Amino acid sequence: MMTDAPSELLQKPFRFYLKKHWGVASLGIACLLVTNSLETLIPWLVGKTLDKITGGAPLTEIGGVIGWLFAIVAFLSVFRFLWRVFWARFHHTAAQDLRNRLFARMSVLGPSFFRTRKIGQLITLISNDVNSFRMGIGPGLLVFLDGVILAFLILPMMVSISPSWTWKCLALMPFVPFTVNAILKKLNLEYRSRQGAFADLSGSAQEIVSGIRVIKSFAQEDQQTRQFNKHSRSFAGACDRVAGWDAVFGPALELPVALGSVLLLLLGTGEVMAGTVTLGQFFAFYQY
Repeated sequence: MMTDAPSELLQKPFRFYLKKHWGVASLGIACLLVTNSLETLIPWLVGKTLDKITGGAPLTEIGGVIGWLFAIVAFLSVFRFLWRVFWARFHHTAAQDLRNRLFARMSVLGPSFFRTRKIGQLITLISNDVNSFRMGIGPGLLVFLDGVILAFLILPMMVSISPSWTWKCLALMPFVPFTVNAILKKLNLEYRSRQGAFADLSGSAQEIVSGIRVIKSFAQEDQQTRQFNKHSRSFAGACDRVAGWDAVFGPALELPVALGSVLLLLLGTGEVMAGTVTLGQFFAFYQY
């Protein structure tokens, strides 16, 4: 459809828009990196505070750590605001560019192109599909970057507290990608089905509204209503299937983490009671 578009946009759209809007995207990533770095320090500082309280440290020492904690939380709020602003500007600008390219291409196509395609599908392409792309290059890519950055920041902190706790609590994590991959295959199939059902629904609504005079002239209101209701039920069913697989996705990720937390409680309680690990270290590790 976009034969005049750069080949990189058609083949690797994420990379194309990251290069095209690298300035604002890099600012968003930089602010995200600072935000995650500050977030990583909070459990460590709270753990230090707990250790000073349980160790009977002077109030001045405790107050100093709390002061650092307050400063970090303040800076964290600023940088969290900034990465949201920069990253939102990036993916909304990318979606605007893609939407404009699609519309510009459609405006020069001949009548033969539109005779073989439903208007509702084209409307869905410009509105719903472009927004889905925006969600992928925006929140979707952000979650991926957030996970990678946090993994590189948190794992060394966990290992510094207890290497044995780290590998035991994360023992189930290697199985997560296989589970996620299986769920994503099903989710992608159902999502494509939902996109098709939405296009049919949009096309039916457009045809009914644009041809309402003809429909009323031939008393076809009931037939058109039944047809629209059929498309509406199909779209609702497709949405339910997508929601069902999406509901499975979260627990599949959370279960290994929850089991790791339970295992930590079993392993850590005895060591804290024995004095080999401080309460502050246990708290920090649990938070990580």
